[in-house]
Amino acid sequence: MKLSKRLTAIADHVNLAYPHIWDCCCDHGYLGRVILDKVLEQEKPAKVHFVDCVANITAPLLSQLQQQGIDSRYWQVHCIDVADLPLQPLINQRHCVVLAGVGGELTLQLVTALLEQFPDHDIEFLLCPVHHQYALRQGLIALDLKLVAEQLIDENGRFYEILVVSKQGQHRLYEVGSLMWQHTESRHLAYLQAKIKHYQRLGLGGQSSTGIITAYQNLLANLDSPLK
Repeated sequence: MKLSKRLTAIADHVNLAYPHIWDCCCDHGYLGRVILDKVLEQEKPAKVHFVDCVANITAPLLSQLQQQGIDSRYWQVHCIDVADLPLQPLINQRHCVVLAGVGGELTLQLVTALLEQFPDHDIEFLLCPVHHQYALRQGLIALDLKLVAEQLIDENGRFYEILVVSKQGQHRLYEVGSLMWQHTESRHLAYLQAKIKHYQRLGLGGQSSTGIITAYQNLLANLDSPLK
């Protein structure tokens, strides 16, 4: 199955060593299907969970998977809200929770809800919000999450920030990003300049964005010395 550039990049960041991979807000299940194919091809002992709260999405997906005869040990379809993921019985197992295609505010709400319910679970979050990335990062930092990996993707004139975070991450998480920036990429600089202009426009509208603008301007001035 051919995925978009954004979904392909997200799939590449999925840790197949995790016994449970949750494709949340899965829409038509394209991302989860590619992940499931990788699990089967590489013979990984992982289960891919397709999660959406819309029955009209999950029912056809369930039917397709059943008709294709894929061993159900490797997949499960859930018609539930992401905040209700059934992780409690799986406390001793590691989880990769994928949240893509929703806004940063909702993403943060869902991450917060899961961490509050399951503070002792080993959960790695793979996130790709469609907007409000700065606020999301602020919230993730407040939750004491650390950075595992990040990547900046441009597709059809839009940019997407992919974030992998967990309590066990090895890198400090920054509001403006760190590992994803490549100063030799003109597209990255264009995205950064667009971010600054966006918050400057918000400031003209009366919203206080001074601190955010300063943070992005400092990053722009120091891209030759990437953050560690």
